[in-house]
Amino acid sequence: MIQVEIYKETSSPIQKESVRKVVHTILKTLNRNRYHSLSVAIVKTNTIRTLNRIWRGIDRPTSVLSFSAQSYSKSQNKRKKNKSFVLPPEEKDFLGEIIIADSIVKKEAKQRNSSYHKEFNYLFVHGLLHLLGYQHSSLRLRKKMEKLENRILNNLKT
Repeated sequence: MIQVEIYKETSSPIQKESVRKVVHTILKTLNRNRYHSLSVAIVKTNTIRTLNRIWRGIDRPTSVLSFSAQSYSKSQNKRKKNKSFVLPPEEKDFLGEIIIADSIVKKEAKQRNSSYHKEFNYLFVHGLLHLLGYQHSSLRLRKKMEKLENRILNNLKT
């Protein structure tokens, strides 16, 4: 079972077990079992805005950020292109960190007439796919990623 660490800067109702279930579903859907841990931070809007500005050069909040421990691509880190994230040997299977803005989850759930948990799961799936190397930098890649997101979200329902 994958180890999940959760840091909450807010009073988000998300629990570790529900995140672990989503991770398990994603890895099972993709036939991947190599990774053993990841961390999730549920943060305030100002925190994600600062991180978005520092790491992507975009000075506005975003719903989700992903920081892969496997490698940093050009799109994830403009300052450290293609550098590997150095980890101790006992943490070599650390996947990375997903940071989600709590207030944006609430806002988008309300706009879509959805629940907080469904919106969180969508953003979490999106972020985890980025950690696994999926991108949406072209129309073809975006369609591929969206199809996979929908497949995973449907698998979560069963």
